[in-house]
Amino acid sequence: MSNAFDRANYSTKEPNSLVLGDYWAWRRDDLASDYPVGSYALTYEFHSDVGGGGSKKFTLTATEADDTYYIEAASSSTTSYSIGDYVWDAYITKTSDSNRVLVDSGRTTITENLANTNADLRSHAKKVVDAIEAVIENRASMDQSSMSIA
Repeated sequence: MSNAFDRANYSTKEPNSLVLGDYWAWRRDDLASDYPVGSYALTYEFHSDVGGGGSKKFTLTATEADDTYYIEAASSSTTSYSIGDYVWDAYITKTSDSNRVLVDSGRTTITENLANTNADLRSHAKKVVDAIEAVIENRASMDQSSMSIA
């Protein structure tokens, strides 16, 4: 396994999944030929895929170095985001006049950090299967075994 903190080892594409409270990093080498790092800036806008958006949005700004755009988010800052599915847009902004163009878009899921939670992380389907098995095996809770008809 390579050192995930070494810029040379960063992924060259956006991750499909990010962990809440972890260090996030990737790079975009491909943009620098059309958008030299000295004249442009790269930003990512993340918006929650849940209706309403609201406070579940954030921006990541790339660092320009070595003819590459590096996207880095410290663990201390990623703890403030919310878990869930996000859509993102990547924008290049021309520094001389602040004109901006969309250069990429995609989807990412931010997942719970297992080191920082006691939450039940089973999927809904897994919870239902577990409840059915509990009824079949005669060890159901009162909620699982009770039924009411209008």
